[in-house]
Amino acid sequence: ATGYKVKFPYLSDDNVRVIDNQVQLYKFKYPPQLPHPTLAILGVVQPIGPGFPVGEMHCRWTARHMA
Repeated sequence: ATGYKVKFPYLSDDNVRVIDNQVQLYKFKYPPQLPHPTLAILGVVQPIGPGFPVGEMHCRWTARHMA
């Protein structure tokens, strides 16, 4: 444990929910409670192993999905 607390102070609690220091996201990127998936949150994936390759693929996947 690093002591890092996941927070999004610039977003309303209605948009992004953090429960027990974990973000509730569909496909690890979309807040499920939004009516339209227009907000993507990237980089909140915690893989076993190196995180940068997973983060890069997460960004590429989102860019293709939104294009």
